[in-house]
Amino acid sequence: ELGVVVAPTGAGKSMVLVHLAAQALRQGKTVVYYTLELKDTVVGGRFDSNLTGIPLNELRDRKEEVLNKIQDIEGSLIIKEYPTKSASVQTIKNHIEKLKKRGIYPDVVLVDYADLLRPTRTTGEKRHELEETYEGLRALAQIYEIPVWTASQTNRGGLNAEVITMEAISEAFNKCFVADFIFSLSRTVQDKQANKGRVFIAKNRNGPDGMVFQTFVDWSDVTIKILDRDEDIDKMQSTTEALSYLKKRKRMELEKQILSDVTVHMKYARYLEEKSRRENWEELVTRNLDMHIKKFPSLEIEIKNAYQYVYDKKVLPSMRSMQFGGKPIEVSPNRIF
Repeated sequence: ELGVVVAPTGAGKSMVLVHLAAQALRQGKTVVYYTLELKDTVVGGRFDSNLTGIPLNELRDRKEEVLNKIQDIEGSLIIKEYPTKSASVQTIKNHIEKLKKRGIYPDVVLVDYADLLRPTRTTGEKRHELEETYEGLRALAQIYEIPVWTASQTNRGGLNAEVITMEAISEAFNKCFVADFIFSLSRTVQDKQANKGRVFIAKNRNGPDGMVFQTFVDWSDVTIKILDRDEDIDKMQSTTEALSYLKKRKRMELEKQILSDVTVHMKYARYLEEKSRRENWEELVTRNLDMHIKKFPSLEIEIKNAYQYVYDKKVLPSMRSMQFGGKPIEVSPNRIF
C-alpha cells in the first residue's frame, strides 16, 4: 500500500518519515530510505537522534553513547541519496532489484519525497506527471508486497491551518485517489512554540478516517507522540463539525490567555519606574525566583530547574509570593501566606 504524509513547508514532513522508519527499525524491519532533498548524512543524524533520544545538536559530542545505543536496534537501515529530480520510480525499482541480488529484501520503503522524483515521461502538465509518479510508487508497493511511504506538500492554504484536509494538497489532487492512507500534520505558530500539533486521518482505504489526534512534536530529537484522544472530538459527526469545535476551543483558550494576562498585569506585576511600565511575566517570575535563591542559596540549581515550569506556566507558586516577592516578604515573611 502507499501511505502519504501531508504537511506545509517547514512543518516536518521529512521528520515524520524518519520517525515512521525508525519505528519499523525498532520492530526489526529492513528499511530503505530514499532522500531526494537532504544529504544522507543529515538524514542519518536524524535517525541517530530518534533512535537514541539524544538531541541533534549533541550527537557529535556523544558519538560513543550513540554507537552503544544503536547496537541494540534489531532492524537494518539503508539510506540512498539521489539529487533532486535525478531519480524516477524506475530508478528506485532498479535499486531495490540490486539490493535483492545482494540478499537484502526491504520490508518498508520511504521516499522523501515523491514530488521531487523525475517523472517517467514528460507531458507538460505537472499534475499528470505527479499522478503517474504516485501510481508508480503504489505499483512498487504491490510488486514487492511492502508498504511505501512518501510525503506531499500543502498549498498556501495549509500553512497556518488548524487541521489540514485533502483539499490543501498542492498541485495534483489526484494523488489522493492513488494513495491508500493519508494523514496530515498541522502546526500553527503557537503550536510550534508549545511543541504541539494535530494529526488528521484524511484517508484510510481499509479503516476509519476523519479522526483528529493531538500530538506532542519535538524536532530537537525527531520525536512525535500521539496524545490521548479528545473524547469531545470523537463524538463529532463530521470533519466540518470537528474543525468548528477546534476553532471554538482555540478562541476560548485565547480569551482565557487574555484574561490571565490582564489579571497578572493589574494585580501582580509591579510598576518599573526606570522602564515606565509594569513587569512582564518573565520579569515577575524572575523577581520571585531571585527571592527564593537569596533565601536558600544552597538550592540554587534545584530552584532554577523548578522555576522553568513557572516560566512556562505549567506550575504556579503561591500568588501572594508572586505579588509581594522581594523586599516586602523579606521584611515581613507572613505576607507570603
